Amino acid sequence: MPHYLFRLEPVRADMRATGPTPPEAEAITAHFGYLQRLVGMGAVLMSGRTSALDERAFGLTLLRADTEAQALALMQADPVVARGVMRGELHPFRVELWSAQSPEEEL
Repeated sequence: MPHYLFRLEPVRADMRATGPTPPEAEAITAHFGYLQRLVGMGAVLMSGRTSALDERAFGLTLLRADTEAQALALMQADPVVARGVMRGELHPFRVELWSAQSPEEEL
């Protein structure tokens, strides 16, 4: 099954530094729930964000989807994208190497 990487960045550049507004916070909470459901369905392999608190902040999600159209629909249905809190950018992605160790094992 093909892989796709989607990159999210806040629409409001200072959101990381000043914190989300109540509507942004609600969208972010819904975003986590949405991604957890996609993990359960096997569509999301990995998701996370940079720790930057400035304009360099962004998030990445690695998806498995049958088609690019399906991956785009999954990204656009993400509550932070659908509600205009984050801009999404989709890229077809080819995984070359995959570690058997998960990041949780490093904690």
